[in-house]
Amino acid sequence: MKRKLTKRRFAYYTFKDCSGDVCSVQKSSTATQDRIWLGPEVLKVQRFTPGKGWEEVELLGEIVGNNRMHLNLRQVKALLPILQKFAETGEI
Repeated sequence: MKRKLTKRRFAYYTFKDCSGDVCSVQKSSTATQDRIWLGPEVLKVQRFTPGKGWEEVELLGEIVGNNRMHLNLRQVKALLPILQKFAETGEI
């Protein structure tokens, strides 16, 4: 992953997850607290149809959605030991 900057000069990294979806970790512009955005870049909505399985739902009209996590320092610190254990053992 290569460090990049947004137009507003906030650092971010992009990568693909195991499903091939483009994800990112980005420094948030929140002025009151240090935070990051983490997760998929594009909102994907799916539904299960018997006999067909999971199908992507087309979103029409003016829709605002976000499926990225907005994490502060305390939340990231709480996740780190779990992620570190997974990185070392494959377990959580």
